[in-house]
Amino acid sequence: GSILAAESVVNNILNAYIGLSSSYWSPQPRKTNGIFSTDILLADGGSIDNQGLLALVRRKVKKAVVFITTNIPLKPRSEYNPFMKLPSDSDIDSSFSSFFGFFDLIPDPGFDFAHNHIFSRFAFPWIVDRMQKAQAAGKGIVVKSKLRTLRNKWWDIPGGHEIEIAWVYLGRVREWEKQLPKNLYYKLVPKGKEEQMNALVSSGPYKNFPHIPTSELSYSPEKGNLLASLAGWVIQQNKDVFIEMLS
Repeated sequence: GSILAAESVVNNILNAYIGLSSSYWSPQPRKTNGIFSTDILLADGGSIDNQGLLALVRRKVKKAVVFITTNIPLKPRSEYNPFMKLPSDSDIDSSFSSFFGFFDLIPDPGFDFAHNHIFSRFAFPWIVDRMQKAQAAGKGIVVKSKLRTLRNKWWDIPGGHEIEIAWVYLGRVREWEKQLPKNLYYKLVPKGKEEQMNALVSSGPYKNFPHIPTSELSYSPEKGNLLASLAGWVIQQNKDVFIEMLS
């Protein structure tokens, strides 16, 4: 879903066909006089929380598995040091960074993560550091962290709630790639950049694999099966984490 300026030409055109904005009213307290409506913009939940984590934290769950199925590859330590540089939307997924109070200097007009700060900024580089180490190990970016919430008035999340999260960040997986048939390998792995795990194939039927945008609404069976194979392999390689978190 996209949040677009209500007065924009694009929004007017889209609204005429699919109804991005609507005159909407919410229940009013009995003491108010009359019912008032206002034009609001409509979008799917990914426009404000792409992982669904905030709802789980509001319910005070103790454990959560969060899949970050993003179109932004995680940059390796050779290109991005989380202890030395604030994250940008080219370093790591911005919806993930927003949970720790880091936001894009130029926000994407299709998303609004500005109210999602629920964890300490100090925890962020340590989690990213472990993600980068998992990326380098080649068996999938799966890391656990124990966190304590900060008070967030916007989402009505109290401070001090402890939660353990298994973060699963989408990305190329070197050990999985090594098991591919040779005629398929270089359709998924960029030549000359086999060890640069944030580099993606730039053309062909598997362009940008596995960071394929959801705006591509019709996946081929081959592409869907490859994504399923990759996800299943990563879960199997990290099964102890999932067993612990979901048992």
